[in-house]
Amino acid sequence: KAKHNMVGTKRKSSGSAGDAGSPAAKTAFEVGQQVLAFDYGKLYVAKVINTKTNSEGIIEYRLHYNGWKKKWDSWLKEENIHPDNEESRALQARLDSVVFVQDPGQSKHVSKKGGDAFSDDPNDDLIRLIIPHTLQKQLIDDHARIKEGRLYNLPRKPVAAAILEQFLAAKREEEQGNACEDAILTEMVQGLKTYFDSGLGMILLYPEEYSQYETARMARPGVPPCEIYGIEHLLRLVVKLPMLLENANMHPDSALHLHPRLLELLRFFERNASSFFLCE
Repeated sequence: KAKHNMVGTKRKSSGSAGDAGSPAAKTAFEVGQQVLAFDYGKLYVAKVINTKTNSEGIIEYRLHYNGWKKKWDSWLKEENIHPDNEESRALQARLDSVVFVQDPGQSKHVSKKGGDAFSDDPNDDLIRLIIPHTLQKQLIDDHARIKEGRLYNLPRKPVAAAILEQFLAAKREEEQGNACEDAILTEMVQGLKTYFDSGLGMILLYPEEYSQYETARMARPGVPPCEIYGIEHLLRLVVKLPMLLENANMHPDSALHLHPRLLELLRFFERNASSFFLCE
């Protein structure tokens, strides 16, 4: 496995249903109900097996994914769970169609539920990201746009590198000179740029985008992709990041550093959606 200098690690085991916090008084989904759960950029059929109210007073649901071992059971918030109905199944089909070009070397462990269902590899499930609904919609709209042949004008504004630097600056202002936090965030941002630049041509493009990619490379020799492409391809990277990290040798103590900061990055995308994404 190739080593990467980006902070990342294996998520702690989600444990059993008995580790629930205080029981939830009123829930949108009932224990035993079949639902569709958003995980790794897709919707998966699951069953609610428990509920709890977390320390922030938010109801969470423990899910068992159909056809998967108990070790994959997990707690999700309501915003990442859909009722199993016709509308949700249509959304599932649309998400299933959002498939970027795959790295030929990623034939196994492509994702938690897209790889080996029965693997006991301790390096599985390194980072788990729940993509907010608003960004799920952006992914679907992005896919539809490209399939219609409406490619993004390059260089895209703002470019991915500028977005990441804006995120870093915003976090620095929040942290008020916290040197340790600054070091972690700086490493994460640099790691994302590295992944973006090395992976764009292999795993972040739809087939319809290859010709434009080659043209952009020739027109801007020496300019890294993160200074040409924008938020759409950066979001594609973040969605695929768990798959990439599964193939990297991670330090076992780094998950607590990377995971919450990637969630912060997704929330940053959400807060600035009107500035980053195209309005159509």
